[in-house]
Amino acid sequence: MRQALPCGDCGQRRSAGLCEACGYRRRTKAAITEAGLVAATWAADLDAAADVAAVATHVRATLEADIEAAPEQFLELMEPGELEANPVAAASVLTFNALQAMQQALPE
Repeated sequence: MRQALPCGDCGQRRSAGLCEACGYRRRTKAAITEAGLVAATWAADLDAAADVAAVATHVRATLEADIEAAPEQFLELMEPGELEANPVAAASVLTFNALQAMQQALPE
């Protein structure tokens, strides 16, 4: 029965409550938040909330810029109309690509 549930984020039918693309989006967002907090432990005065927030914001902006570039590079490799043929698969591929880009940028 659970398989029949729509995605709680985007509403895609028969997604068992969370479709693949939204699952990747959630993982990416959580990893970005965690990366910001980890960086803050190294570079911020932990007693100054504004300092921690500034470091976390900088890390988030840097990672999000890397993530935004990843789908554009991927789309350049695709044939015209290829993604439109299966939009659900396209969304999964693009969000997985963003997650991979974020994971590759983390060590920096």
